[in-house]
Amino acid sequence: MNNDTIELMEGVPPQAPRASASLYVGDLPVDLPNPEDALFSLFNKVGMVISIKVCRDINTQRSLGYAYVNFQAPADAERAIETLNYTDIIPNHQIRIMWSSRDPSTRRAGVNNLFVKNIDPTISTRALRDAFAVFGPITSCKIAMDDNGNSRGYGFVQFDKEESWVKAQALDGTVLGAQPLSVKTFVKKSDREAEAAKTFVGVYIKNIKSSATQEEVSAEVAKFGEVKDIFVSPHSQHSTKYALVTFASHDNAVAVISQLNDSQGILSEAGVKLYVARAQKKTERQKMERQGQNLYQSQGRNVYVKHLDDSITKEKLEDLFQQFGKVTSCALMKDASGNFRGFGFVCFETKESAAAAIREMNGKQIFRRPLYVSQAQQRDMRHQVLDEQRRTMVAQQQRFNQQMMYHPGNQWGRYPAMPPQAFMPPFMMNGPQGPMRRPPMPRVQFPGPMNPRMNMMPMRPANFNQPPRAYTQPQPQRPPQGVANGISAQNLAKMSPEEQKNALGERLYSKINEVNPSQAAKITGMLLEMETGEILNVLEDQRLLVAKVNEAVTVLQQHESNIH
Repeated sequence: MNNDTIELMEGVPPQAPRASASLYVGDLPVDLPNPEDALFSLFNKVGMVISIKVCRDINTQRSLGYAYVNFQAPADAERAIETLNYTDIIPNHQIRIMWSSRDPSTRRAGVNNLFVKNIDPTISTRALRDAFAVFGPITSCKIAMDDNGNSRGYGFVQFDKEESWVKAQALDGTVLGAQPLSVKTFVKKSDREAEAAKTFVGVYIKNIKSSATQEEVSAEVAKFGEVKDIFVSPHSQHSTKYALVTFASHDNAVAVISQLNDSQGILSEAGVKLYVARAQKKTERQKMERQGQNLYQSQGRNVYVKHLDDSITKEKLEDLFQQFGKVTSCALMKDASGNFRGFGFVCFETKESAAAAIREMNGKQIFRRPLYVSQAQQRDMRHQVLDEQRRTMVAQQQRFNQQMMYHPGNQWGRYPAMPPQAFMPPFMMNGPQGPMRRPPMPRVQFPGPMNPRMNMMPMRPANFNQPPRAYTQPQPQRPPQGVANGISAQNLAKMSPEEQKNALGERLYSKINEVNPSQAAKITGMLLEMETGEILNVLEDQRLLVAKVNEAVTVLQQHESNIH
């Protein structure tokens, strides 16, 4: 370390005391056995530790390499940073300690962060921090290490204030140890990858027939532009070869992908299609493979929970679901600003526990709205399922509209498939509903899982098999607008309340008629008392629909037994 660095170390300004007693501990070995015990043994020497939380992958329960340590006194937390930062938790593996921040937006945005490379291998993280600390308080400092604890020659320094970050860039070119530092503004990996996707020139081609030569491959890809370099696997371990091609320009690379990917030609065997895509680094491919493995391992065990209250915590969520089996992990989803998004995930140890949780908790009234609980799905898979459901619903609605009968007076009548006694419920009547001459009905309470708006429902008298008297209409009205093109909250917002009831009623009746044809009219009228958002959830989720229908049937049976 040179004299300039020593002078910088002597000029380090004192850090202002903090009221927080919570610390972030990073760079933990992901395979460290019993990390909670190891951290407690280390930090408890400084002061009384209240809690330690090691963050883990929601699917595999593997440590993510960081944790949070909460002290009873802020002074103990400050002393832990001063004395334990960059301590070896295991040989050749240092931990990094910083103050815990409740607002992750600053850290995620990468503000006031510098990327430092060409770091001398003899420079430690503490020495790098001391070199930069002369410009102001440092939030985080890190030198990247390999698996053996050796420096990779680059690191990151993040400042608390922008003015310190600007001044510290003056160290670009300064010699630290035996090498001049390169200090640049930090750019997030996602931004770098997005930029690389716009400028890549490397292309990977597989499923090339084993008899193809490098000259044949070169001649074929050269049709799309100048080739700077090409590699074709000399021997095929299977029945095909692969190639790596570097083009002179990004446009050439994009052209060969768009033209050759998923195609058959002179480079492939008959019936075999080429796979052509952007060439990826090994680390990028391994990351995608791990994500796929994690998804496969958690299939059937991961549960999606929606309509959670803002007051929910991870501990409360786990307590809510652990009655069905061992919960390996749970997570509450937040946006970039740290605001709760109203949903989360619970991962169980077994598929049977997850199935029981979905069966018992879906539609259950815990907070202001009934919970929506279902199998967690990958985003593209979920969109595919929803699209298929919407297409099915549209087809059913088209058949539904073809069966409808329109009678004089603009009243919706019976369906040919319905028994003569089963007239349309009120939602099928058009225009203002006139008084119905019938004795007052008893009110029956739904069981707990039903929506609170459905708790008290007017029912028909004992002679409900007799057709009720017709509703009166002051003047002719338009028939309900069709919903053959699908229905959404946006479409409903454009309708009047009566049109909303008509549209939702048509769709509900079509779905309920498949589950319980004999009581579809009654059940539809009951479910229409729910909130619009809950009705849309019922229309999208077949399991939730069946649960609501079963609850309504139970109420009807109870009412009939009370009458007789």
